[in-house]
Amino acid sequence: MKILILLVIALSLLAGIVVSCQTIEEAVVEPIEVEVKEEQLAKEKVEEIIKEEQLAEEEVFTPSTEDVIQQEEQILISLDDNELLKGGSLKITKEKMYPVILIESHDIVGNKLYSYFINGEKKPEFDEIKELIFSSDGKNFAYIARKGDKWFVMHNDEKGPDFDDVQELTFSPNGKSLAHIVRETAREGDKSFVVYNGKEGPKYRNVTKLTFSPDSKNFAYIAEKVYGQYHVVYNSKEGFEFSSIKELTFSPDGKNFAYCGYDGRDWTIVYNGKKGPNYSEVKELTFSPDSKSFAYFARYNYWTVIYNGKNMGQEFRDVGGLMFSPDSKNYAYVGAGRDVFVVYNGKKGPALERVEELTFSPDSKSFAYIATVEPRSMEEEEHIQY
Repeated sequence: MKILILLVIALSLLAGIVVSCQTIEEAVVEPIEVEVKEEQLAKEKVEEIIKEEQLAEEEVFTPSTEDVIQQEEQILISLDDNELLKGGSLKITKEKMYPVILIESHDIVGNKLYSYFINGEKKPEFDEIKELIFSSDGKNFAYIARKGDKWFVMHNDEKGPDFDDVQELTFSPNGKSLAHIVRETAREGDKSFVVYNGKEGPKYRNVTKLTFSPDSKNFAYIAEKVYGQYHVVYNSKEGFEFSSIKELTFSPDGKNFAYCGYDGRDWTIVYNGKKGPNYSEVKELTFSPDSKSFAYFARYNYWTVIYNGKNMGQEFRDVGGLMFSPDSKNYAYVGAGRDVFVVYNGKKGPALERVEELTFSPDSKSFAYIATVEPRSMEEEEHIQY
């Protein structure tokens, strides 16, 4: 009996030891399993974040048509510890969509550097960049950049010469030519000139209004030779001298060119290199869509319209809205005095209080505008006049 009791006690003690060992083993294993699970969860979280960033990147660099319509969407993506893509917007050409993002980063001493991210490719870094433009066919791009105290043009990743300042970067309508204005500071006086397809033009005191013809075959700009003396430079040839010049205008086919010049007393129209009559003031130089007709407003004491060189006779205190029909056969404008009138092909319509939105139909068969009529004995009525 005693032996049986001792045997039971021994077995109990042995079972307690086994249970204790198992408890100790569980106590050791459990934290390890918890650590493994936490590490796995963290890894999955990191993978999830990376996947989200990849998806966001795809959304940025492959915009849908809907995204393009909305445009100017602000983008903020962390590339690494030093770079941020910010203030992103979509630059659109006729044939291709380009997602363009300005990248701001820092050098080792903390100076800011800038570059563009164009169509999924990061461009070189510079101290400052501006005026990014694309050609109309979507095949070329250019922008102005600064490194140190010098400015230059980046044309399809090719760097141009250094200058003190670069402005008015412009592609020709067909995208094959590139021009810009340069300003150089010198002891003898500041100088400006046009760089056209890499070739420097003559130097002037100041240059503005760089303009290409619609067919890309001609270009013009206003040049100030000395203080207060201006010329139009047309295909590198200087025109008449004026004290002020405005409205450089090409015909739609690019074959005709006109502008307004002021000699200090009178305004005149220069049409294809020839001066017209003098007026007190001129404005709204307008070519017909087929480039065969030309009209503008001119003022002596009152405003009138000059159509293909002929004074059409109607006189007003003010005029505006000169336009041709799509087929070039009709023209219209608004004239104002005590009342407001719509003039259609030289004929004055009824007296109105206000007129807006003159419109020809695409087939040129209809003409409409919005008018406010105020009869002397009736309440104001707004209607559309045909």
